[in-house]
Amino acid sequence: MRTDCTKTPAMGIVHAFRDDGNPSNAQYSVAVIDAYHGLGLARLLTAVLLLDCRREGLREFTVHVLHENKPALALTRSLGGVSRGLERNVQEFEIEIDTATGVLAKDDDVPGLKDVFATFDHDAAKS
Repeated sequence: MRTDCTKTPAMGIVHAFRDDGNPSNAQYSVAVIDAYHGLGLARLLTAVLLLDCRREGLREFTVHVLHENKPALALTRSLGGVSRGLERNVQEFEIEIDTATGVLAKDDDVPGLKDVFATFDHDAAKS
C-alpha cells in the first residue's frame, strides 16, 4: 500500500553509517526541523536508531557537533557522550550504545519513548 505523505512533512531524520574500519562503530546524526524543537523528537528518533543498531551488533557511535550547537551538545552529553577533541569548531564525541540506551530507557519525560522500548522488547521476544 502506498501512502501519500505530501500533507505530512518530515519532522526530523536520524541515521548511522558504519565505519568500514571498525564494524562495531557508526557515524551518528540526528536533525529536527525547527518547528519541532523541544518536543523530544530527537530523543525518540535516537532511541529507535540505538535499539536497531544494537540489534545489528554495533557498540558505539561517533558524532560530530558544531561547538555553538548547544542543544545538540546537551543531547550528546546526556547520552553519555565522551569528548574526543575539538577541531575547527567541531566537537567529536564517542557514545556507547548500551550507555545511551540505558539513559533513554529511564527517561519519563518524552511521550512515546516507553512505547519505542516496548516495541523493540516485544520484537526481540518474538525472535
